[in-house]
Amino acid sequence: MDKKITKQKNQATVEMTFTKEEWEVANENAYKKNASKYKVAGFRAGKAPRKMVEQQYGAGIFIEDAVQDLFAANFGDELKLIDYPHLDFDFTADGGIKLTAKCDIEPEVTLGQYTGLEIKKTEVKVGDKDVDAYLNRLQATRAKQVAVDKEHAVANGDIAVIDFKGSVDGKYFEGGTAQNYELEIGSHSFIDNFEDQLVGMKIGESRDVNVTFPENYHVEDLKKAKAKFEVTLHNIMIKEMPALDDQFAKEVSEFDNIKDFKADILKKLTEQATKQAEYADEEKLFEKIMDNAKVEIPDKMIHDYAHAMIHDMEHKLAAQGATMEMYAQFMGTTVEKIHDEQHEIAAKQVKMRLVMDAIVEKEHLSDKDRQKQFDNLTIFLKGRNKIC
Repeated sequence: MDKKITKQKNQATVEMTFTKEEWEVANENAYKKNASKYKVAGFRAGKAPRKMVEQQYGAGIFIEDAVQDLFAANFGDELKLIDYPHLDFDFTADGGIKLTAKCDIEPEVTLGQYTGLEIKKTEVKVGDKDVDAYLNRLQATRAKQVAVDKEHAVANGDIAVIDFKGSVDGKYFEGGTAQNYELEIGSHSFIDNFEDQLVGMKIGESRDVNVTFPENYHVEDLKKAKAKFEVTLHNIMIKEMPALDDQFAKEVSEFDNIKDFKADILKKLTEQATKQAEYADEEKLFEKIMDNAKVEIPDKMIHDYAHAMIHDMEHKLAAQGATMEMYAQFMGTTVEKIHDEQHEIAAKQVKMRLVMDAIVEKEHLSDKDRQKQFDNLTIFLKGRNKIC
């Protein structure tokens, strides 16, 4: 077998020429592999001679399988393919066969400087404010909602239980109506200054709230629309927080007092922040290495990678009973924008993979286990560059 590879940018042509004898062996192997599929009168399945099978079903019955087998066995792994090659074949004058495969291949990377770089180390700052913030979040999970007396007026931090009905130009719109909705004042979960206009209301009171929908609102008809909400206040709840004392520490942790619990929180937050800083430093190093490298990435590679990420996202949403459209509405965006964002992420991820693979090849860091290879590469790069 003679083999010739010709490269031009992101494409390659592979030509493989096989002798008459090699082509005959391939046909015989294809016959043996597929003989049981063909029925010939007077013979059990798979026992009819090849010539009789070819006479009954056509002389070229095994050609396609023979070509595919020859191609698979001899193509090799010299090229990094983006997609399955387009395969053609022609018979030679001496009874052999010539296979021609036109391939889209991964682009070649021109590495820039990837050693001897200096990266500013991310500073880790964890103190009492971080511990207090953690405790406050934990405290909020143990809070109890307590009803207030009828003379209490809505204030920031209260939970207002309301009915509301929204309209634009006198017409009620879909999704603008709810009953007994619990809204935390100051949470900014509603548009514009809706929550601010409820401050001061008392139980049983009704009030019109006027707002303007934002320009980037996810419902097209409501973008920049001026709306009126008819609001009725049914109840007011306030959050009653547990005291941050030794009893609290015993209930939520393994410690007997709040002092030891705080010390443990500080330790764990510091460890977490340190790991996050290390990841951030690695990312800054990788980004600098990528910026120094040059590579022209085919659109197909980016499209395929983005498509895989979008498919994975859709699969995870489906498992939760949701769709991409529902997710986009919840996030205040559109499906098209999500797709665009995924393509931007894909472009960066593909470039990083190509650049890192190029370094792996140049530094002989290859490993069958992809994760181990990446770990070895990370160790190599951190050892050849300064993070200070």
